[in-house]
Amino acid sequence: MTTPQRDPGRLRVVFDAWRSGSGVLPTTRAGTEMAAVVMIVCLRVGTIVIMALAYSDAVTRSTRPWLSNVLFLIVVVESIWMMVWIVRRREYRSTRWVTIETSMGVACLLLEPWYVPLDARVGTWVGWAPGLAVNICISGAVGCRTRGQAALMAVAISAAYLAVSLPEVDHGTTLGSVIGNTATYTVSHWRPAYS
Repeated sequence: MTTPQRDPGRLRVVFDAWRSGSGVLPTTRAGTEMAAVVMIVCLRVGTIVIMALAYSDAVTRSTRPWLSNVLFLIVVVESIWMMVWIVRRREYRSTRWVTIETSMGVACLLLEPWYVPLDARVGTWVGWAPGLAVNICISGAVGCRTRGQAALMAVAISAAYLAVSLPEVDHGTTLGSVIGNTATYTVSHWRPAYS
């Protein structure tokens, strides 16, 4: 695959079209890739903003604030690195990035029992890892080269979520909430195949 030609003006046109709501994006492959990049960057920035808004409460209620801080910092640094990389390349389709992102999402989920109190793991931003994992599934669906890779990513994240969330069913969370949230990961990874 060849690296897309860099056209600094093209990025500005795309962001201006998005900001103004005109919807004028090129209908070429490069335009489609740029639309995906804009979507992924906007979704990740939104997720980081929500995490930042809940940060004080998350650290205050955390059972291990140092671990919550370290994971939050890793997520922010990795997200910035990923966003800069995809904006410069003008595309996100990368097995390497999907693997890094999925690993980060699974790790944040599996470590939740060590930094998020039991009653905050489902349905709160004190336990921010599930919200981040949804974002990773959506962007990963774009980044995966095949539907099989996207399904594998969603299964890994779903399994990690179930592992930490099922114990909450005995502590005020309903099984339906846990199953419904798990379905979010499997549904959000679907995408049309494109080459």
